[in-house]
Amino acid sequence: MIIFAPVIRFLTVVLIFAFGHAVSGQDAANPWHFSAGAGGGFIVPHHPDMKYLVEGHVLAGEVSIFKVTDGHKDWHHYFNFPAWGVSFNALDLRSDDIGSAYTAMIFLDAPLNPKRTLGIKMSIGGGWITKPFDEDDNFHNSAIGSFANASLALEGYVNIPLSESIFIRPGIALYHISNGAMKMPNSGINMPILKLNIGYLGSAPPKHERLQPEFVKPSNQMTTGASFGMKEILPIGGPKYAVVNIFAGWRKRFSPKSSYGAEAGINYNESLSHREEGSSDNFFYDFRAYIAAQYQLHFEPFGIRLQAGGYLFPAFEEDGSVFFRYHLIYEWERVEFMAGLKSHFAKADNIEVGAAYRFRK
Repeated sequence: MIIFAPVIRFLTVVLIFAFGHAVSGQDAANPWHFSAGAGGGFIVPHHPDMKYLVEGHVLAGEVSIFKVTDGHKDWHHYFNFPAWGVSFNALDLRSDDIGSAYTAMIFLDAPLNPKRTLGIKMSIGGGWITKPFDEDDNFHNSAIGSFANASLALEGYVNIPLSESIFIRPGIALYHISNGAMKMPNSGINMPILKLNIGYLGSAPPKHERLQPEFVKPSNQMTTGASFGMKEILPIGGPKYAVVNIFAGWRKRFSPKSSYGAEAGINYNESLSHREEGSSDNFFYDFRAYIAAQYQLHFEPFGIRLQAGGYLFPAFEEDGSVFFRYHLIYEWERVEFMAGLKSHFAKADNIEVGAAYRFRK
């Protein structure tokens, strides 16, 4: 397939590199493994001005190198010895106006049961779009305005061993690529993909005994912190506007794996008063109070935090009242560092980074 040729060439180079790295860097105690696969799906036209961009089914390819955790941390046992690694993806978007996409993401692959027959793979990293919007050469691309983007993926799969060293994994994944409104346009690209991967274990991973480490539920935790971001709005090529959140939160660890909690805060978005005519002189128009529920998975010192929240009586209503946040967390003593994405349903609002202080460990 001529259209898919650049994708095949990219994955061939990555596969050769990954195989060479896996073979040369083997550690008998914790060896590298690799997998490769392909799939197909489609771009979800979640915005009316994206429908004409969908010209056919997306073709996808992937290669990964990974290691299985060795059990030296408690969470390795709680999550059935998950794997971690790096995946390289190439996607022929079958759209003359968007071109192809290439991503490199770090991932955590967590089996859902002790037999490792079912699992979920969570990935985050960077992506490259070959044909972003350009006012002279590609003004039809209403989805992506930058070559460099953030990429996220969530995949569920079935693991089928064919031998001690070879397995296949049919699954379904949801990919998201956007620049978090750092450069317009930024409707973002969302793609459900049916996948089939085949994996090779460089050597049989050691059989670790799955233990049940003692877990003492910590006290309720209170936090306070701030996060920051930047975004661009229409017209294309305009200035960047600041986004700031000041918040306080509560969290309860209810199991070794996860916790739930709530957050309340003030969102300052400098762009809001510039998006509605007649409001540019009203400083307070840019403020929105909010509350949010949150759920976090713990892979100490890292975590993955999901939030769903709502604005309280916002003056600016075009975004709606509901928002979502997806954060990668790093915990150091009583300080939590975070980086992630905020969205209004399927449309990214801004990339944000921040930190919070935890009053109790």
